[in-house]
Amino acid sequence: DMTLHIRTKIIASFSIILALLSFLGFVAYYNRDLLFYGMQELEDKIHEINGIARIRLNAERALMPPNDYLITGDIKEKERFSEISDTVEKDLEWLLGLSHKEHISFDKKALEKFLTLKEKADEIFSIENPVANKKGAILMEEMDALSADIIANYLDKSFEVINMEAELESSNARLLRKKVDSLIAIGAIVSLITVIALISYLSKSIIRPILLFKEGAFIIGKGDLDHKIDLRDGFEMNLLADEFNRMTGKLKESYAGLEKQVEERTRELNDANMKLQELSVTDGLTG
Repeated sequence: DMTLHIRTKIIASFSIILALLSFLGFVAYYNRDLLFYGMQELEDKIHEINGIARIRLNAERALMPPNDYLITGDIKEKERFSEISDTVEKDLEWLLGLSHKEHISFDKKALEKFLTLKEKADEIFSIENPVANKKGAILMEEMDALSADIIANYLDKSFEVINMEAELESSNARLLRKKVDSLIAIGAIVSLITVIALISYLSKSIIRPILLFKEGAFIIGKGDLDHKIDLRDGFEMNLLADEFNRMTGKLKESYAGLEKQVEERTRELNDANMKLQELSVTDGLTG
């Protein structure tokens, strides 16, 4: 195995984990922006749909003041119509300002038709005696027809286009959300597997050698000085194993030298004992 410093192993392992987490965070942040953009597009479409619904409602309400004027002759109805028509014009101009080529032609035509409707309403309000006025009744019928035409042939068609766009944006947002969830889940699983693998690697590179040293010390402590620790897993561990084996060899040499000295001392003691025994049974004068 390629020998590495323990510090290098630990730093490399944590660097890999940090890199994975950073990549996962970047993916999540990037896709969050995409998801946010998709949701913003969907919100814009919903806002447009609400705008068309408001224009449709006000286009119908715009018929009431001139109709009431023909019934009651109250000139205040002109002010009510002016407020409603101004709101419709502003909303139609806002819709045109969105510049959606898919329905801009409908919006332009709707504004043109409404301006025509407004002109007819002005004609009605210019009638001095509006009650039961035949011209006013004819103009009112034309206004009803224009309003129905604006709603059915233009506003409703714009609504259909925008609604289709909103459904498409909603579908894209759901797909993007699933993609984001899948990427985050895959990243989390890969990170978890990597962390487990790194923990296993560090355990094998650091903890296993320590256990081998502990076992070797126990065996040598029982007197087996021939035991060697065979370890080649990490620069420091290699040096420690070599030093441990060298220490065991020196201990064995010292033990062998001590045994040799004991044997020599024992032999000398035996010789001395034999001489003492001979002296104890031998007369110094007669031998």
